Amino acid sequence: MAGKIIADQIQSTTAGTLDTKYVVDGSAKVWADYNSSVNDTVEESLNISSKTDNGTGDQFLNYTNNFVRTSYAGTMSPHQNSIGNSNVYLMDFQSTTGGGKRTYMARLQTYYDPGTVTGQDVNNASYMALGDLA
Repeated sequence: MAGKIIADQIQSTTAGTLDTKYVVDGSAKVWADYNSSVNDTVEESLNISSKTDNGTGDQFLNYTNNFVRTSYAGTMSPHQNSIGNSNVYLMDFQSTTGGGKRTYMARLQTYYDPGTVTGQDVNNASYMALGDLA
């Protein structure tokens, strides 16, 4: 049986009341834990349809459901690169054609040294985005 719950607030017996807009607006719409150096897979995810390997340290995470606009917020946390160092930097929202963020995917690039702009695959990284879905 399908149904719908309509509420403007959620109330806890111990923590008080929360407006539902904070739950809707403040929830991650996309997240992924992925690996690009060992088995090149998305380990766990929400709203990710596929991962594309564009070369060393360069991945696309393609969304199952697109964002309405490119003004969503995203963040990435690379944990360790393929040679065992944890000094991995950068998330780049650029697409292959330039022009900034896209509503349908994120381009994630990881580097060991941001001064050399040499890509490094990571053993484990996390990505999350918040915003309105289409």
